[in-house]
Amino acid sequence: MEMAQLSIQVHCRKCSRFAFVDKSDYDHLDKMTCPFPGCRHTWCKNCQQEITSNGPKHTCDGSSELKHLVKQMGWKHCPRCKTPVQKTGGCNHMTCVTPGCNSHFCYRCGKQIARSPIPFVVSSAIAAHYRQCSM
Repeated sequence: MEMAQLSIQVHCRKCSRFAFVDKSDYDHLDKMTCPFPGCRHTWCKNCQQEITSNGPKHTCDGSSELKHLVKQMGWKHCPRCKTPVQKTGGCNHMTCVTPGCNSHFCYRCGKQIARSPIPFVVSSAIAAHYRQCSM
């Protein structure tokens, strides 16, 4: 009974072992580190996600990790809705498929080219943009 009042049992998903940690220490921590030698796995106490020492600052919603990945991979953002975009091939004309956006933009320079559902308007804007794109 006394052990339960002073400590909390935690489970490490990496080594699959259980350990008791001091309750007052646990209450003041944002992250947990497995106390067993040879493991030392670290995870967020709130969301249970792994935290790496050489990775980006942890956020439970993943926003910091996503920003780090976008920068690391060299991805661009839609100039209208800011959704990350990865170019995997083809030309530099991008069409954002985020619901409600439908922005056409240049992957190379990042400028919005058009925002129209009319194919003729879009193709004319694309041709005009690539005649003068500075990149």
